[in-house]
Amino acid sequence: MYETLSTEFLKLRRSKLLIYALIAGILPSIVKFLQFILGNTDKVDGWQWFLASRQEIMVFGVLITVILSSSFIFNMEYQYGTASYIYTSRVPKIQIFLAKLLTIFAVVVLIFAVTLASELLFGVIAIKTAIPGALLLKLIKVTVWYMLSYGFLSTIVILISVLTKRFVLTSVIVFGYMMLVFPFHLKNNIYISPFMTPTAVAARIFGSNNYILVSYFKDVSVNTTAAAVFIIALTAISLALGLIVYHKSDALL
Repeated sequence: MYETLSTEFLKLRRSKLLIYALIAGILPSIVKFLQFILGNTDKVDGWQWFLASRQEIMVFGVLITVILSSSFIFNMEYQYGTASYIYTSRVPKIQIFLAKLLTIFAVVVLIFAVTLASELLFGVIAIKTAIPGALLLKLIKVTVWYMLSYGFLSTIVILISVLTKRFVLTSVIVFGYMMLVFPFHLKNNIYISPFMTPTAVAARIFGSNNYILVSYFKDVSVNTTAAAVFIIALTAISLALGLIVYHKSDALL
């Protein structure tokens, strides 16, 4: 298992995916920093504004990166035309599947770890005061929640990836679905678009009515436990089906 996992990380390192993950983690904080020092923001409660309001760039940037990363990692062999090599090796397919899954989790953790560090760094530079302890605790809770929830939800992308065996098609299906159901998500149905569900919980943790899209979750009733159960159930179904399909897959498109 160690050698298989090392191989996946080596292939990941040779791609530009890690660079994109770092950019996705850092860029939103830079934008917030510029908005703070150049805009007419509420600087009385600077940390609350910096971390718990107008997080559209962070949410959508990280979401796009997680989806594309998950799709690429499970489709890279077809993308590079090397699928025949891994499927004819002696390594069990289930082991390859788990190695890829762990690689995706590592990328998700990296993205949000970088996001956390950059938010704290640029927040201190902009606001020039230490973050309040209570808000820091909320930020840590939100970061851990995002790591777990998006790590779990990546299994949905994995399932579509092993079914289509195509990076572009997988991305089109996922983003197309999100665009189609977004109007219904705007009508306070936080479950119809699973990849947006973690954002509602994050807004609830911060106690923010301005976390994304200006009062987006203001009147939404968010049950954190129900959201967690919903994500875990989707993960279990997607993971089980993904394993079955991947085990039966071959090198042919």
